[in-house]
Amino acid sequence: MNGRPDVGRGLFYTRDSAGRSDLASPQYVAWARDKAAQLGVAFGGTPEAITEMIGRSLSAQGDLYLDYGVSGNHLSRPGLDAFRARALEDSSVTHLFVPRRDRIARPDNPIDALQIEFELLSAGMTLVLMDRILPPIPRGGRVGLADFLAGAIDYDTSGRFRRDLAEKLIHAKIKLAAMGFSIGGEPLYGFRRWLVGPDGSRRELRDGEVVKMAAHHVHWLPTAEHELAVVRRILEMIETTPATRIARMLNDEGVPSPKAGRIRRVGGVAVPNSGQWTQNTVKGIATHPLLVACCTYGRRAMGDQLRLTPSGPRPLADGDFGPDGRPRAVANPAEGVIRTPATFEPLITEERLESIRGTLEGRGRHLKGKPRTRGDSPNPLGGRVRDLNCGWPMYRHQRRGRWGYQCALYQNSQASCCTHNVVDGEAATRFVLSCLGQRLFAPSAMAKLGTRLREMAAAGSGDDSSRRQAEAEADRSRLATLERNLAKVAQNMALAETPEERSATAVVFGELRVEADKLRARVEAHRPPSPARDPVREVEAALAVLGSLEALTSSPGDQADIGELFRRLDVRLYLRFRAAMRGKKTVNEVGGGVVTFGATPPPASMYDGPTDRAIIRQKLASGEPVSLVANPAVPRDLPPGPEVRWSANVQWGTSRCSGPRPRAALTLLSWLTGPWPGPLSLVVRRRVRDATGTAQQRDARCRCRRRCRARRRVA
Repeated sequence: MNGRPDVGRGLFYTRDSAGRSDLASPQYVAWARDKAAQLGVAFGGTPEAITEMIGRSLSAQGDLYLDYGVSGNHLSRPGLDAFRARALEDSSVTHLFVPRRDRIARPDNPIDALQIEFELLSAGMTLVLMDRILPPIPRGGRVGLADFLAGAIDYDTSGRFRRDLAEKLIHAKIKLAAMGFSIGGEPLYGFRRWLVGPDGSRRELRDGEVVKMAAHHVHWLPTAEHELAVVRRILEMIETTPATRIARMLNDEGVPSPKAGRIRRVGGVAVPNSGQWTQNTVKGIATHPLLVACCTYGRRAMGDQLRLTPSGPRPLADGDFGPDGRPRAVANPAEGVIRTPATFEPLITEERLESIRGTLEGRGRHLKGKPRTRGDSPNPLGGRVRDLNCGWPMYRHQRRGRWGYQCALYQNSQASCCTHNVVDGEAATRFVLSCLGQRLFAPSAMAKLGTRLREMAAAGSGDDSSRRQAEAEADRSRLATLERNLAKVAQNMALAETPEERSATAVVFGELRVEADKLRARVEAHRPPSPARDPVREVEAALAVLGSLEALTSSPGDQADIGELFRRLDVRLYLRFRAAMRGKKTVNEVGGGVVTFGATPPPASMYDGPTDRAIIRQKLASGEPVSLVANPAVPRDLPPGPEVRWSANVQWGTSRCSGPRPRAALTLLSWLTGPWPGPLSLVVRRRVRDATGTAQQRDARCRCRRRCRARRRVA
């Protein structure tokens, strides 16, 4: 016994995949109400109640359950899940009212829908359809072969309907695309939908308006002038201003975004749009082919049955499925996109569009595929660590509460290239800080730096103000001369007797006036001379700033301040990894590396190509190289002797001195005073001179009595 009465309460469920038919659902509820009264089942649903559910985007209310705007191939839906849970948990429910089997599901596999149906019938409930009534399956009973075959045929037919419909729609879309008509979707910002009749008549469609008339189709036309003004403004700024900054400006000015105030549905649930401009919104508008009057169709392949191509529908391939096994949208290759000339004049030229695309591609090239640091996560060496085994950057990653930097080629190639090279983030930060403190704040280095600062301050405090004052006086004298000549030419123009004389004089007058205007602007731009500065005080202020930097390197605190220090000194960390055995496990550890500051070139050629995962997968599939290093891998054994890589008097690989120490020179390129973190730009460049003698390997203790600060291991 299942504990349910023979006649109890009834529940109703239906589904509308398109989310547009608001008349069918109330009729289904009216049928269920009449059927429940005929069977003597208690049922509280009404047509008015389900109409209210549609308007309020509700999935459950009383005895009514609804999935509005959800496809039938999704077997987990808000309304269906709540319907099944209530039916299985509430022992008073005895009858389930569903209009047709295809309202339960249009499955890709009929067995999946049959399992849902058998689950409900096995719980002792009666499934009432418009064309039949399925009695409950008794405990320990078997499903009749006829019922099983009938259900399998019904669900197979409902599933095939989606595939047949997809094929018909794709052929219709290809025909419309060839004529330049819309095949669905929303128009570009600044464009509107226009209904075109067979006689060429046109009228603008309202938002959300759907018209189904024979021989009538939809064009996208640039007719929203107030939005086109924003588009032109974006096009003027996009080549010199980052898209993120443009979006911020538009948000600050209160300009509505393309989808402001609209509602979208996610799994049948209405979600309001944020109404904010974003970087991708700005870039999508600035690079859209409609700007050059070119209609493109099929830039992305979508659909779970068939997908659109210029030659017709195609079945789904392995690349159309995600890691979870579900179909996903993928970008079509250039030959898979349909292009048709539009019926309006282009807003910009094709050359301008290609220039904008090239600018955006080059601007974001070094960021593609990189994971972004969220919130206050420490990332002082972000974008400054490189893997010498493959030449690729190393991206920040976090695992089990610890963060570090991992080879980007290993990540973006899905472990098919390079190896799992990882360095601890805190250890790498401490090492770079120790290198900076050791090299920059050594007593001898500070003395040389102070001397060099005084020389530069004395050289820069000469005749700069007097030079600028002299330039201003020369411009004023030249302007006075031009004004006298203008007055003389104007007098000659007034005394001219023939039209030829007046026209010739007017030409000279115009040229002089243009030159005078330019010179007047230069004179107005001259700033008053700044008061004389004391070189000694400026040097003391710069050294005080260096003192605050020394405190930061000796006791690391705020990661943001450390990251700003690394950015201003342009710190770069190049690491080489080697394989080592830890017990029975082989791990990759740091075997050497280079630390550089300022304009120091990298120790080897670095990879600077695209890093996007999709591009890397395409290159690997076509056999193209993705690294400047052939077959990048981690060496199993290092050659005898320490690996010597010098930069800023730092070597990785040994902890003791094994040879003569090279000499180094500091070059100060620029400096500015101000409280930390005020503007300060120090560039430390390594100059390695040939050292006399050969480094001899010693097994005994180092002869140096003091600790060698030139070489350290990463903790």
